[in-house]
Amino acid sequence: HYIFNLSLQSMTSVQLEVCKGDTRFYARLMGAYMVPLGVGLIVSNKYYYRMFQKLSSGDDDADPVPAVISWSFLSTGLGVAIITNHNRWDTFPEKLISLCGWAALGKGVLLGVVPKKFLSRGAIITQDNLKYLGLFSIVFGGYLLKMGISKCDSNCRLFHSNKEK
Repeated sequence: HYIFNLSLQSMTSVQLEVCKGDTRFYARLMGAYMVPLGVGLIVSNKYYYRMFQKLSSGDDDADPVPAVISWSFLSTGLGVAIITNHNRWDTFPEKLISLCGWAALGKGVLLGVVPKKFLSRGAIITQDNLKYLGLFSIVFGGYLLKMGISKCDSNCRLFHSNKEK
């Protein structure tokens, strides 16, 4: 129940460190959320663009309160869960998951404390920016999924250096 951390030894070899199984769990959880969201941001780009514009406009027809409260609650909860159970900074995968936990907590708190200021950032979102965000979400989420579902060999390694072959 261990996975990997890449640390470059040289240009021709890669050494892998191990990290605990809960790192894999959180990687799967976040990856499974990010990949479909990224696809949605690209495929349903116009819908998400209008949604962000309505949330950031302060328009009376758009009631952002339910969305903001839900978003804040879920982000804060995810951040607290990750930080409580996985605030480790030893290997690259552990650092990545812990950083995501702190980012989720920060986003959730900001949405709860200063929602108008946080949502006003949405005014700078363009349809192209959403496509790039979608692409980033697919790539980063895919990386997390791969990290979360990959199986280790008997030495808890996913990759072998060129020198070992």
